[in-house]
Amino acid sequence: MISTSRGALFGGALACLLAGGALAADPVTVEQTIGGRTALADWVEGDGAEAGTPVVLLLHGTLAHRDQELIDTLQELLAERGVSSLAPGLTFGQDRREGMYDCAVPFRHTHEEAVDELAVWAAWLKAEGHGRIVVAGHSRGGNQAALFARAHPDLTEKLVAIAPAVGHDDAERDRRYQGRYGANRSEVIAMADTAGELTDVPGIVYCRDAKATPAAIRSYLGGAFQDRDTPTVISGLTMPVLVIAGSKDTVVPEVPDRMTGIADGKRVRLEVIQDAGHMFLDFFAEDAADLIAEFVAD
Repeated sequence: MISTSRGALFGGALACLLAGGALAADPVTVEQTIGGRTALADWVEGDGAEAGTPVVLLLHGTLAHRDQELIDTLQELLAERGVSSLAPGLTFGQDRREGMYDCAVPFRHTHEEAVDELAVWAAWLKAEGHGRIVVAGHSRGGNQAALFARAHPDLTEKLVAIAPAVGHDDAERDRRYQGRYGANRSEVIAMADTAGELTDVPGIVYCRDAKATPAAIRSYLGGAFQDRDTPTVISGLTMPVLVIAGSKDTVVPEVPDRMTGIADGKRVRLEVIQDAGHMFLDFFAEDAADLIAEFVAD
């Protein structure tokens, strides 16, 4: 289907806050210990949300954070539509991490660790009485959410992938790495086999002249196509899936084409928001929230 619309609490019951006599979608900070570090997430209660209704576990994109504009906006808009959500920030190996990832910090984390961190937050939701979880993610987070759904189908009622990352063959990845960092990607990955605990790399993810562990190098510069390509991951799932794309997304413009033959309009739905870019700014976030709330309620 194509959319052409316009455009710190530690467990216990979570209570809605009142503001001016109306139910407010104010976030409550939740803390969990992951890998010996304190991880943070924002819980927003849906207006009038009833016990037993699905909640959204919402993950940010590449090197971003739980208070990223799109994530904040979606949580607020979903709450207005009666949908509760939890938006964690990946730790990236840091304690109480806030804001965008600082490229000066060595990469001691991997792409795959997001799956384990999401599992901790899903367990927290279940302990709080929210057993019906719709896992959602934006961009790289869309891929990581899909990998979580594949690894934990028992914890995932539905999946929402928002402008999810797509994979490329090795030749294309080599070309892009060479163009961005002026280095041979395969040689940098091979270097990880003989590197010490930390090594200098020409670039990793969006960070130039960074330091990284061998595991981080293999994860972010490598990774199998069938794992990094979200449409491929989705094709192997069994739960309902909603994929949201923007018609003017220049980051992952391939999403609609890649979903051909996978989106059947039944188990897997594709919705393209006309004129939306990768970040679904302004009214496009409203369109995305409408689609997600409808999908959650189905």
